[in-house]
Amino acid sequence: MKFYPILLSLFFCFWANFIKAQVSVNTAGGAISGSGGNVSFSIGQVFFIPQKSATGSVELGVQHSYEIVKVGLETTSLVESIQIFPNPTTDNLTIQLRNYPSNKFSFEVYDMQGKLILCGPIVGIKTSVDFYDFAPATYLIIIKDSFLQQVQSFKINKF
Repeated sequence: MKFYPILLSLFFCFWANFIKAQVSVNTAGGAISGSGGNVSFSIGQVFFIPQKSATGSVELGVQHSYEIVKVGLETTSLVESIQIFPNPTTDNLTIQLRNYPSNKFSFEVYDMQGKLILCGPIVGIKTSVDFYDFAPATYLIIIKDSFLQQVQSFKINKF
């Protein structure tokens, strides 16, 4: 009978090594405690396998955004007359100003770290911006007026 507790504790020690849970790559996490109790959480991406070929790629289970998000304050009526397309883009992006006013406008392209990548004037109703040499990522385009005041911002996805 003396060996029974020892044998039982050895069984549980070895059995615990074979228990597995879900696997994820966590990017963040933590624990929160309050008067109502404790909660622990993790934020991460489950494993996935990308499928690539000469004509394209597919990443199952991974969401990619295809959206145009206007950021910043809408301060002028010009905001509604600015269009940027196509989004997402692969090579050229077009900035179109409907009802083009006599003011001179410019654009600035920033990466998500805030580094200025490209800037230039907006000439005429349509201006083409070459994105061909840019790395696939998300960029921010800021449209400015002749006083260098921000008129509107756009989030652009480059694939």
